[in-house]
Amino acid sequence: MNILIVDDEPMIVEMYKDFLEEQMSENKVTVAKDGVEAFMKCSFEKFDVILLDYKMPRMNGIDLLTALRSGGLNEKTSVIMSSGALPDIETSPKDLVNTYFLQKPMNFRKLENLLEEIM
Repeated sequence: MNILIVDDEPMIVEMYKDFLEEQMSENKVTVAKDGVEAFMKCSFEKFDVILLDYKMPRMNGIDLLTALRSGGLNEKTSVIMSSGALPDIETSPKDLVNTYFLQKPMNFRKLENLLEEIM
């Protein structure tokens, strides 16, 4: 599975990356520190899953999700959005298709089950 992790907190990124590479060894994991960097990576590569933080500098998770869905980049990719609290979302329902929400701190068993369900 080709996975993109988008989060501005280095410790969180390392936890996700370690889990995804160790527990699910067939994964290829790419990292972006914010929505702008993730958008650029999605311009050049298709991902099976994007694990996306909601609150980030420069471009938050919802703005990135909307840009990807409307721009034809990874528009069918499953997106798992994480947040300390569920965000108040004002976006088109079509942008939320194939989007899942998990609350931080991440429950890795739920993440693993969700990834297995998606694939």
